[in-house]
Amino acid sequence: MGTYSSNFQGNDHGFQIGQNSGSLTAIIEAQVRPETPPRPLSTVPFPRDQQFVGRNKELHTLSRKTAVPGSRAALVGLGGVGKSQIAIEYSYRARSESVDKWVFWIHGNNADRFKQGFRDIADQAKIPGRHDPKTNIFELVQSWLRDRKREQWIIILDNMDDDTLLRKQATATGQEQQEDNQPYTAIQPLLNFIPQNSNGSIIFTSRTKEIALRVVGHDDIILVEPMMNFEALELFQKRLGHREDSPRGHQLVEQLDFMPLAIAQAAGYIRNRAPRCTILQYLERLKSSDQNAIRLLDPKTNLSSRAWEAGILSRDWEAENLILRTWMISFEHIRNARFTISDDCFSGASADEDFDYDIMILVNYSFISIVGDGTRFTMHRLVQLSVRRWLDVNSQTEHWKQIFIDSLYRKFPIDGEYEKWSVCQSLYPHVKSAMMQPPESKACSRKWAELLYRGAVYASKIGTPIDAKKMILESRNCRISLLGEEHEETLQSTSKLAFVYIDLGWFDKAEKLQTQLLETYKINLDEDHPGAMDNMANLSITLWSQGRFDEAERLQKQALEISRVNFGEQNLDTIRNMSNLASILWSQGRLDEAEKLDRQVLGIRKFKLGEDHPSTLCSMANLASTFQSQGRFDEAGELERQAIELLEVKLGEGHPETLTCMANSVLNFADQGRWDEAENLARRILKIREAKFGEDHPDTLVAMVNLGLVFSRQGRLDEAAQLEIRALDLYKDRLREDHPDALLCMTNLASTFRSQGRLQEAKRLEKQADEIHRAKLGKNNSDMPASEVMISATRKPFGRIIGTFDSLERRLVKKRKGFGMSDREFEVQFTEPSL
Repeated sequence: MGTYSSNFQGNDHGFQIGQNSGSLTAIIEAQVRPETPPRPLSTVPFPRDQQFVGRNKELHTLSRKTAVPGSRAALVGLGGVGKSQIAIEYSYRARSESVDKWVFWIHGNNADRFKQGFRDIADQAKIPGRHDPKTNIFELVQSWLRDRKREQWIIILDNMDDDTLLRKQATATGQEQQEDNQPYTAIQPLLNFIPQNSNGSIIFTSRTKEIALRVVGHDDIILVEPMMNFEALELFQKRLGHREDSPRGHQLVEQLDFMPLAIAQAAGYIRNRAPRCTILQYLERLKSSDQNAIRLLDPKTNLSSRAWEAGILSRDWEAENLILRTWMISFEHIRNARFTISDDCFSGASADEDFDYDIMILVNYSFISIVGDGTRFTMHRLVQLSVRRWLDVNSQTEHWKQIFIDSLYRKFPIDGEYEKWSVCQSLYPHVKSAMMQPPESKACSRKWAELLYRGAVYASKIGTPIDAKKMILESRNCRISLLGEEHEETLQSTSKLAFVYIDLGWFDKAEKLQTQLLETYKINLDEDHPGAMDNMANLSITLWSQGRFDEAERLQKQALEISRVNFGEQNLDTIRNMSNLASILWSQGRLDEAEKLDRQVLGIRKFKLGEDHPSTLCSMANLASTFQSQGRFDEAGELERQAIELLEVKLGEGHPETLTCMANSVLNFADQGRWDEAENLARRILKIREAKFGEDHPDTLVAMVNLGLVFSRQGRLDEAAQLEIRALDLYKDRLREDHPDALLCMTNLASTFRSQGRLQEAKRLEKQADEIHRAKLGKNNSDMPASEVMISATRKPFGRIIGTFDSLERRLVKKRKGFGMSDREFEVQFTEPSL
């Protein structure tokens, strides 16, 4: 039976609800209405280019190839040659020919953008189960695309220039397999999640023929060459805004090697500078810009950019040189003009008007394009590269890096509360990028460390501990360097690192850190300090996860009492500690005490957070597990059903809280003889947990034991023994032999051996379990054999107590002290609304 506390609470005020000792058979009704499937649409984020010209040959070839069911085709050419524009134009033509066809756009620059493309598909198609930002988004969309009952679709995978998409593997949650021998099992390369079937066609764009050949046949590659002379001239004229048939126009497009991006930038400059700049004058500037461009592209210059090492600059050098030269002409003019404009020009303008003016300038000079509803913008890869190289050469990278970090620091939510997940999700990829950009200044480094701490909190709450571990390690190391190991901010990062270790199943590491933290708080601060209380509660979780229930109970009661004194009975931190204590009592078989606390926790959370808040739903699941342990299967089943339905909507099926609630239902089904439901659910949970955590994670091992128990109860002894032997071997490698889960697995396997007639093996295991059990509980003079006390061990939850114990109120107080701000400065710095 599973019970756990949740990690979704925020600040807390007001109302105290009393104990509810009456009957409670249903808390809320799940009111999740199926969404009406939308009509096919396009997720292409770019408006149709009204100045698009030519490319009839490429468009005709592309249309012919994609007319074949299940086809794949690749547009291959130099950077800036117009591959993406051809794909965009094709997407609009395809939709105009058939409005019953889906068109999906996925950016292939990196794994994060690839994953975001899958999320966009899920959102636009309203695929059920899509709401969790991480869980199974690849498999979810893959299954939807494979459904032959669906309408036809086209997927455009743009800028597939990095072959890591072909070999980087992802878990079911979308996390890439990481280094350091992490206990995470990979499934398949990301690109494999786009199915090749008769229901749809796939179009790739790439600068590299070798990569394209890995996904399409040689005959399916469409080479995109620079424009024909007449096409390039027509594009130049359209961008210029009037016909220009002079020899100078022909000379300019030829000088630019008929490359569309370079032509667009040149035309934008001449149009915006007319009549002060003619085509002849631009040709002269283009010639004089050559040496500066070569300097920016020279790999021998001492630059911080990793572009050269990554091989970006080693390809298409001539094309990139041309585009960099046209970019430099426009950029230097914009930069100089912006600095020489009188302040009076903007004295009456608002910040929004000033921003709109800047955006207009960048669009007019073909530096950026507006995407979607006008709140997002895109920049061509070569324009980005030009900017980065200019920043490096002119020693500006650090300055703008700090601005980037400061902006994220001000906008990324402090505590990762569930209500702010939409903001966190939109900014989270930028936080991951910032992790790779440590600043040089101490002031900015402190903000960087705090930003990564917040990112780790969010990553932990959405169930992605690999990302959380990376971020919190960087945060902690930075804070140690800046502030020392005993500063409150460093202790905060250390505490979070310990909790991430619990998520990863590394209980020994977690306990070591938490014990050290507790001593630090007692010596340097105060045993009643909020941080000490948090760490005390976290350490109780670690001990509980190892089956050390008596020690866990003592610490948890102490933390609860400190919380009551400092924050009051109704505070959500107090309630969280109360819920954790209920879990510990439940694990000890003290079910009446656990039920009393479970009811109180559920009542307060329902009132303060709402009936469908994840914390409330987790409390429902806790109470359901208590009912189940009491044999009240109908009441337990109803609560579990409601909790699972809503948790899948709120968090997704792969979130730890959802999985725990689902796991509780397995034995409920088994207790009622509903074997097919029990087996199907147990298999589903095991598959998700193996993919997400690896086969040796404690949660996965519990799922393995659960499935073995279902097999055993059905008389499928060989299958049960196979799973139980595998689980026991992994337990011995991962946990101590006296861990309740390991003892339970050992006893289950002994029972299976007996049923198979393997009596000697069964006796050997029973004797071993009894000896371990007596050694562990000998101080209590227990002479009951292990096989008879396994009912206590089975009460060990399928999940864990999950709680970050990060009170927003207390953390803000800490920050105010740490940064030395006045109340008003503090409010502005930390409570301004996000963009």
